[in-house]
Amino acid sequence: MANKEKCCDTCSKCTPIGEGDHICEEDPTLIVLEDYLPAKDFFWCGGRYWEEK
Repeated sequence: MANKEKCCDTCSKCTPIGEGDHICEEDPTLIVLEDYLPAKDFFWCGGRYWEEK
């Protein structure tokens, strides 16, 4: 989808791990969302690994 904004929220590699926290499948050591909010490592790849959900 061309109009879909690229970010962790719209990426298929953003994986929930519980209690609102999500990791990135490309680097599972990075928490990209904490309590459903952007974390320190949010969109760390700049879209390089982004895949549409």
